[in-house]
Amino acid sequence: MATDWVGTASAYDASFARLCEGAIAALIGCLPSADAVPHVLDAGTGTGRAAAALAQAGFDVTAVDAAQDMVDYAAAQPGGDGIRFERADLLALPYADESFDASVANFVVNHLAVPLTGVRELARVTRPGGVIAVTIWPSEPVSAFNALWNDVIERSGAARPSGLRLPPEDDFERSERGVAGLLTEAGLDQVTATETAWTFSATPESLWLGVEAGIAGIGTTYLAQPRPTQSRMRDAFEAIVDGRGMLDLPSTAIVASGRRPV
Repeated sequence: MATDWVGTASAYDASFARLCEGAIAALIGCLPSADAVPHVLDAGTGTGRAAAALAQAGFDVTAVDAAQDMVDYAAAQPGGDGIRFERADLLALPYADESFDASVANFVVNHLAVPLTGVRELARVTRPGGVIAVTIWPSEPVSAFNALWNDVIERSGAARPSGLRLPPEDDFERSERGVAGLLTEAGLDQVTATETAWTFSATPESLWLGVEAGIAGIGTTYLAQPRPTQSRMRDAFEAIVDGRGMLDLPSTAIVASGRRPV
């Protein structure tokens, strides 16, 4: 289930990272005031968009990602000054217990091979009383973004590869109830989970960059196809977007948070 993000930083930043950016304000809203300059861990930072927003909001930020090229790309972006960018895997963070005042993971838990382990790691490195906040994509209703890719797959006759779903014993329900239950099982209290919504606007060309780079489920599906099917997927996508200069896609995410017990 875990995605290999190596070598995708530029394509990811131009495409799906911009989609994920839509939930950052709600994620930061789960955290306490930055008046005391809390030290926050941004786990799975990708190209650093959440880390930059946290720093701009006044937080002291350490941002980590499992892919070194993501770390390098993020560190080179405007707004990265003062942020500590390091390579680290959320499933085994290289930090001592209680190292941070708060921890966040923006659309990362949904990509982990063992989501519960990842949330427990976030809790472990957060001080007692500190906030852990995460975002995920809900499975229902199907978003306009996912509906677009489902249509591409159906029209092209592409076969979805096995392994896109976690084993039932490691998975969780992709809903407010499900992610709240995940945080509670990880030992957090004062758990809340709510939806946040926005409209994601992007050019068709930028979205297809992410697909060709193998990013997310649609990218994994694309790379798993023989070349004729890949061509049909591209043709189907172009037929659906029909030369539009910009796509406006209503998007919904779940933002959940909890506190490490004192």
